[in-house]
Amino acid sequence: MLLAALAAPLCAQRHLHLPAGSETREGNFSNTIPFWSGSATYQQFHDDVELARLGAGPWTVVGLALRKDRDPANTTARSLEVTLSLNLTSVSSRTMTGDFAANLGPGATTVLPWTSVNLPALTNVSTPNPPALAIAFAQPFVLAPAPGRHLVWEWRHRRNSDTSFLILDAVDAETAVPHPNEGRGCRSPSQPSPATVVERSLRLTAGTTLRMKLDFAAPGAPAALLLGFQRGTLQVPGFCAPALLVPLMTLPGATDPGGRLDLIVTNGDLRGLAADVLLGQFLFLDPGIPPGAGLSDLAVLELPLPGASSTGRAYTSPQSAGQGFENSTMAQTVDRWRSLAVALRLP
Repeated sequence: MLLAALAAPLCAQRHLHLPAGSETREGNFSNTIPFWSGSATYQQFHDDVELARLGAGPWTVVGLALRKDRDPANTTARSLEVTLSLNLTSVSSRTMTGDFAANLGPGATTVLPWTSVNLPALTNVSTPNPPALAIAFAQPFVLAPAPGRHLVWEWRHRRNSDTSFLILDAVDAETAVPHPNEGRGCRSPSQPSPATVVERSLRLTAGTTLRMKLDFAAPGAPAALLLGFQRGTLQVPGFCAPALLVPLMTLPGATDPGGRLDLIVTNGDLRGLAADVLLGQFLFLDPGIPPGAGLSDLAVLELPLPGASSTGRAYTSPQSAGQGFENSTMAQTVDRWRSLAVALRLP
């Protein structure tokens, strides 16, 4: 039996998107696992709290689809043999282990026995891209969300004709992704360039750090980092640059003799934040800029979808490796809070 991408137009199909919200929002991560392997075993978990975001159900699922990341690199077509199984299990993304059988649990449904599949070449058409790597099930799966029941799907493939990178959209609950700065900061008379945020990073797990570093501000001056989740444009009379966010928190500091301020803050567990971005903009005093103060440009950190913290995966998928890994019983990697963006196709 030969399966290609589903024949019906993508726009005519209905899907349940996981993590919830990924239907209209790009993931903050990209990944080519398990498609960089000649053969592989891959399991992905979506916890009960994440399934509850989809609604009451039950739903009859007749296919599974993945999508290309916004990365500009095109992907190549390939053929491989695939088998797929799904289950609602008591094992969650937090309790999964490297034991594939224990993770999958009893009573799993083999929705696709070993089948030859053709996957198409992909190019960017939107952000996010449509779920174009689509596999139709030979047997439907009934998804009925309930507390304590977590969805796991297991993908095994062999005889992959092309192990080049197939960059798929994914989510990572632990990392915020820096985007290009927005706007233009004020220029201090003592500096060759406008004030700008030159470093910005955030790890969201407890005990890790937020870092934002200001450069080209007034030397040895009081300063503060304004933080918020919402963009705004407030032109303060006399300021050479507008405030580009609605501030929710202010972190004080002072620049060094070179006009730099490196703010590093240890944070609590911030996974699951219901916000698209974290924004940061520095305010600094400078008698050489009317009215005695200036602003930097705006730093932008893209936050993961809230549901990313309710996902995980376990896999044996060595890069560019050959055959036999489709028979793996134990995972080489257990990867919590990270998963591919997936669309479950409905009739």
